[in-house]
Amino acid sequence: MNILLVHQYALPPSSAGGTRHFALARRLVRMGHAVTVVASRYSYSGTQTVSDVDEEMLDGVRFIWLDSGQRGRSIPERALNMVGFGRAVARKMRALESLGETWDIIVTSSPAPFAALAATIEAKRRKLPLVLEIRDLWPLSARDLAGWSDWHPGWLLLRQVEKYLYRSADQIVTLLPGSEGWISASGGDPRRMTLIPNGVDAELAPEPAAMPRGDLFTFIFAGAHGVANGLDTLIRAAKIAAGKPGGERIRLRLLGDGPKKAELIRLAQEMDVTNVVFDDPVPKSQVQAELARADACILHLKRVPTFAHGVSPNKLFDYLLAARPTLFCVNSPNDPVTAAEAGLGVPPEDPDALAGAMLNLAERPVEELEEMGRRGRAFVMAEHEWDGLAERFAEVLEAAVAGRREVEA
Repeated sequence: MNILLVHQYALPPSSAGGTRHFALARRLVRMGHAVTVVASRYSYSGTQTVSDVDEEMLDGVRFIWLDSGQRGRSIPERALNMVGFGRAVARKMRALESLGETWDIIVTSSPAPFAALAATIEAKRRKLPLVLEIRDLWPLSARDLAGWSDWHPGWLLLRQVEKYLYRSADQIVTLLPGSEGWISASGGDPRRMTLIPNGVDAELAPEPAAMPRGDLFTFIFAGAHGVANGLDTLIRAAKIAAGKPGGERIRLRLLGDGPKKAELIRLAQEMDVTNVVFDDPVPKSQVQAELARADACILHLKRVPTFAHGVSPNKLFDYLLAARPTLFCVNSPNDPVTAAEAGLGVPPEDPDALAGAMLNLAERPVEELEEMGRRGRAFVMAEHEWDGLAERFAEVLEAAVAGRREVEA
């Protein structure tokens, strides 16, 4: 198959952020397919340019970088940039068509609704099968985080776009266990849904490093510093833990960037928090080395209704792959950390509970922490390795193509 994949924030491993689509695409290429990825040259965080060229081949995957979609700091700015990227996608697809390029199938991904809309419209115009991937339940998450009412014009508009995308898709891939009900109620056909979560790259993963065993006990959060992450809870928890017996050992590293980083730095300064360090993001290829320097990891998301439909954050699987105990602070129906006995579940947005969990881990014997880490790594290697996930993804693409042929026959 000749596959066109449209996702505003697709990234190569040389960038900081999620590299899901590169991982899937290069395995599809190995299976004999051709893959072209159309993405923005600007990263999700808005702090870096992913590529300075317009087009390049990366491990057999063709990337086309559009000079559109630079992330804004406010919701209106982000919305305008998403619209701009969607228009750029439509122009690029038509330009490629004028040069004689054709595809067998188009894949598009949330949470950039207007890019997905442009790809859907172009798929309909060309009578091509469409696979819609749901990485985030937009606009539900935007409504919850922005505090929109049910009658907010942004919600009403985006909700109609969302329903149109679900109805138009030949196949739907969701990363979120528990999201099927919302998608079905919004027009998606449950018979055409497949769960394919995020994963890890076993062939690139180093052997897990030994625990640091130092005087300090370091927790790390590695990822976006956005509204959804609620990282103020981590700063408050670090402050609380420092005042408890044994808390002088606790250190917290916040590795990454995002729209809330400057605000978080100010909060730490105002609270006189001295056991928190803010570090710049690193490329995906360096994440495991950074995680190896920590004793444990933290995943935290705000308590909003959206996450009750399930989560599949890249950083969680990176944590488990690094064989580090993890504190899972999310109100989600799926909790891989507890399921794998690889750490502790903690209520989100509860600094006291998080501080207690941090002290709990720091007081445990190193051997027990290492065993947690081994269980987590074994779990993620068995359930979330990209080779197996890519095979399932290829099956979805083939089903979409076959289904379209049946309709046209």
